[in-house]
Amino acid sequence: MSTVIETIEALNARLTREKELPLESVRITPVSAKELLTLERELGKQLPASYLWFITEHGLFSATDFQGQERSRMLSP
Repeated sequence: MSTVIETIEALNARLTREKELPLESVRITPVSAKELLTLERELGKQLPASYLWFITEHGLFSATDFQGQERSRMLSP
């Protein structure tokens, strides 16, 4: 999983250097285990353990283009 985070960090660094890319920003937002438990209760489903681990360890990912439109996003509680 560390290669995913390394890739996101590298993309974020590239976005600060290069201005002609189709993406404007990359953001990682932390999520607490309590929020994920609430989400599971509301969905009535148990999320995969690997997803829960990744989100609590690294946070949610979103990427926004130069027009402010969100282009990529992970499930947010």
